[in-house]
Amino acid sequence: PPFSGFSALIANRQAEFRYAVGGILRELGFAVEGYRTAQELSVAARELQPDIVLLDEALPDLSGTDAAALLHQDIATADIPIVLFRSAVNGRALEADVLFDHVTVMLKPFTVAQLRETCTAALSTEDPSFVLDEEQVPK
Repeated sequence: PPFSGFSALIANRQAEFRYAVGGILRELGFAVEGYRTAQELSVAARELQPDIVLLDEALPDLSGTDAAALLHQDIATADIPIVLFRSAVNGRALEADVLFDHVTVMLKPFTVAQLRETCTAALSTEDPSFVLDEEQVPK
């Protein structure tokens, strides 16, 4: 799998979303842990130091944007790439694609290919040498 050896943390209030996206990420090779709240995820991110964090905008305790800002401000988690899931309004994001360094916005709904491409792009900002070979890309 293309992301073998990589770890990801997901925060979303819906268990079904965490299960579905976690399953896709596992198929891509990620070790995945899921959390319901920003608080749970931030504690885990400090401890586990994942390669990437995936946050939903609508978390029960904080907005995903605020959670991303807190992770960005904490020296222990500041450099972890973040994918922020947002719902599209008429097919457009409400804000820019990149909020600040290490945060990439991804519109919902999305395809497996879009998730893979977004994770690849987020990780490549962390490690410019990270590129998937076509042979590594799941169909």
